[in-house]
Formats: sequence, C-alpha cells, structure tokens
Amino acid sequence: MIADLRQWLSAFLLPMTKSQAEEFLRLACSSSQYLDLYRHYFRAQFERSMQRNRRQWLIPLPGNAYTVFESQFLSLVDKHLFPIPEYVFDDPFEENRCFGIPVEPNGLASIFEYGNADAICDMDLGWQLLFYLGGQLQYEFFDGMFDAPTDGIFDLDIEGGQVYASVLRKRCEEREGPLSSLHLAMAMLDHDTGTAWLDATYDVPVDGANWDRETVDALVEQFVESEEIWERAMQCVRWLEVDVLHHFTEVVELWNQSIRESQTHPPEEPGT
Repeated sequence: MIADLRQWLSAFLLPMTKSQAEEFLRLACSSSQYLDLYRHYFRAQFERSMQRNRRQWLIPLPGNAYTVFESQFLSLVDKHLFPIPEYVFDDPFEENRCFGIPVEPNGLASIFEYGNADAICDMDLGWQLLFYLGGQLQYEFFDGMFDAPTDGIFDLDIEGGQVYASVLRKRCEEREGPLSSLHLAMAMLDHDTGTAWLDATYDVPVDGANWDRETVDALVEQFVESEEIWERAMQCVRWLEVDVLHHFTEVVELWNQSIRESQTHPPEEPGT
C-alpha cells in the first residue's frame, strides 16, 4: 500500500529542471497520440474502457511504460491491424516505452546479412538457390547436397550484371504459375519489396514511424501487401523445389533474359 501511495504522490511532482520538463511534455504528447488513435480506430472499445476505468491515469505513472488505455490499444493493434513485437508486452517498463511505432524486421535478407551460417543452412532449398542466383551464395555451399544429374544446375551459365526490378517484374508477369512471382522472392532477398515488414533489417530498422493516423494507415496497407508478397514468394520457392533441375533452369533463363534487357534497354527510371 505504501509503495502505491508513493507512486501516486510522485505523479504530482512538477518537473524540477528543463530536461525533466521536456521529458514530461514528450510523454504527454505521446499519450495524447495513443488516445487519439485508440478512439479513432477502436471507438467502441475506447468508450467502454473510458467508462470502466474512469479513475485510471491518462499518462503513465513513474516506472510504467503505458497506461491501461495504451496497453489496450497496443493489444488491439496487434490483433486487428499489424503485429506489435512481443518485447513491447513483455517489458512494459518506463524506459522501454515506444514513442514511435515498433516494426520488427521480418525479411529473409536480414538473416544472410548477419552471416548466420546456421540460419542459412536451415532455410528452404528454394531460398538457398535464389541466394545462389543473386550471387550471395557460392556453389560450394551446396557440396554433397545433390546427386547427378540434378547437380548439373551449377553448370548453368548465370549472367552477371545489374537487373532492374521493373524489367524483372515485367518478364515475370508474362509467365504463368509460380514463376510469375520470382521478382517478389528476389525483392524479399534484397529487402526491396516496398513494405516495412519485409524490408527492415536490424542494421537498417524502420525509423520515423510516428504514432499518427497517416502512418498507421500506411503500415496497415503495407502489412496486407507484405503477407501477399510472402505467400506468392513461397509459392515460387515451393515450385522450385518440386523439380529443381527443370524449374531452376527456367528461373536462370528468365533471370538472364532480364539482365540482358536491363543492359541493352535500361528503363528510364532505374529505381522502379
């Protein structure tokens, strides 16, 4: 009881320094953003919670990362809009408060980026072959993995050079079936899908994702898109594994065609 009393009393202390005042104003502004978004996206739940928790504080008490309302909002976001990392719920201490939207890297490229050999070995064969196609793995990685004649895939001539995403996408869209999604799988490996959920890495995290309606709306849209990209990319990977020799031969032919076209007829906007 005494500990609770001290916590409540400490909440009434005015900031003593400029730094403390700035921290308080930052916290108050952040709490206002959380409440605004809670009311905007989940109005019914917000109004019920306000009725049931009239005596609850609208700004976190010292030592706490979130108020009751903010914790409820984060849980609803995680359930209905896009995933919130587990650490947000597991460590709700004052110093761990998320003043920006936490986007946890979920792209395959971050695994390779850290040089985690065990993780690469545990990946599906289809992804490993696409890493090889893009030059991030050497054929020695696959020693002893294949028997003849499947081992002949490493005799295929993979052309070097830059391939523009727009060229590869166009050539893929001309194909039918899982091969039409090759460009999405390659974009995932390069963390270049245009979605925060698949492009973020621990070296290059998502910065500047503020808790405002515009950003939340954009992330909701990107999360839906990222799930579609993931599913289509996995269809391509699974198809590649069904008949490695013939299907990887098709992949290499399409890849080489895209590289040659990129070199001879580059798009007007290379970044597209």
